Amino acid sequence: MRGRIVANRLNVRRTPAMGENRIGVLERDALVEILGHRDDWYEIAYGGASAFVADDYVVPVETPRRLKARVRTARLNVRDAPGMHGRIRGQLVRDALVDVLEEQGNWLAIPFNGETAWIGRRHVDLLLAERPERGRVTARRLNVRSAPRRDAPVLGVLESGQTLDLLSRIGDWYEIRFNGLTAFVAARFVQGEPATDADRMPRADEEAESPDAVPLAPSVRAPVRRGAAAKAARTWNRYGGLLTALGDRYGIAPASAVAVFCVESSGKGFDADNGNRLIIRFENHKFWKYWGRDNSTRFHDHFRYNRRKPWQGHRWRPDAAAEWEAFHGSQAKEWQVLTFARGLDDTAALLSISMGAPQIMGFHYARLGYDSVQAMFEAFGRDMRAQIEGFFAFLDPRMLKALRNEDFTAFARAYNGSGQAERYGKWIRKYYDAFRSLDVRVT
Repeated sequence: MRGRIVANRLNVRRTPAMGENRIGVLERDALVEILGHRDDWYEIAYGGASAFVADDYVVPVETPRRLKARVRTARLNVRDAPGMHGRIRGQLVRDALVDVLEEQGNWLAIPFNGETAWIGRRHVDLLLAERPERGRVTARRLNVRSAPRRDAPVLGVLESGQTLDLLSRIGDWYEIRFNGLTAFVAARFVQGEPATDADRMPRADEEAESPDAVPLAPSVRAPVRRGAAAKAARTWNRYGGLLTALGDRYGIAPASAVAVFCVESSGKGFDADNGNRLIIRFENHKFWKYWGRDNSTRFHDHFRYNRRKPWQGHRWRPDAAAEWEAFHGSQAKEWQVLTFARGLDDTAALLSISMGAPQIMGFHYARLGYDSVQAMFEAFGRDMRAQIEGFFAFLDPRMLKALRNEDFTAFARAYNGSGQAERYGKWIRKYYDAFRSLDVRVT
């Protein structure tokens, strides 16, 4: 069970008693893991050990869907895998605030330089992040600060009446973007305003037509021509009905969704030449991350990849005496490798594949609302609707903004990582323009 701190600052104590045993302080809206209850005290997890806080200032809550983590050490290593064996990719400084994508034991997945990385849970405070929409400054002049506290350095000033995009609310503060930086303003001086459909993310409790009630295919079909336009037309003719309905909810043009699907999987979620099984791509470097580091000898007997450009040079062999062979480009071989890897570690293997038409990696299962990667794999393998709904659920504010602005390189950087963002961006643009050339009347 978790609890939310409702005091402005709550002392954390080594034992369940008042006195000289304080070991830390928690700010308002911090989330804590409640281990037990003793008299007037909650026992909580704190800094890798147990500690105590007064129960009057803690409200039990259900596990929220959106969390942020605030760094409480001077510098915190960011790693490419959940564990001390993970390679250090960079560092976060004290008070840095990051989104939490997934929790795995004592490790948290976060976005870092366009990719997913990991930080130690015991070095951060977890915060419940509500998702507001837009706001207008009501103070004559409003300080913009570098962290959500009154003594944080001032980055600048906003004038009365200015309109803001509010990224999240954390206690008494709104998170905003200011001159390209993450910044904070006092919430009491900002009046919330309803956002337009194009500005906001849909809420789960919105009254809207269920995706299950929307036909998969569109009411108006596109003519199938040649080249990129043919692939775009076939993708639209298969899924255009649902792509339009969900695109309207997220403020995304159908042409953008069609283009992404064309690039990721040639617009198909299942391969008719491979028993109509789910289209996958097994990533050797991800399997190294989730299994190989701890089983390096066996990994190197069966898998290879380019260490400098880990998305390249993927080879495999079923036993150490066999010849190395490529497998990307053949779904039958992709599935052969996946089946073999699942025999070594089922969860690690499924975390290491991209799935379906949107080619979303298995390690994002929690972000899509699944309890396990196996549940995501089963849903994507059963139903095209699950793949399309999963694509839209996966889009974060950066991706939505990039698609709305037709900045496909920025989208590719957020969606696929920075390694080949320029190439992916150009490909998406090609299919976007190809679909637009068909002049399909979207209704």
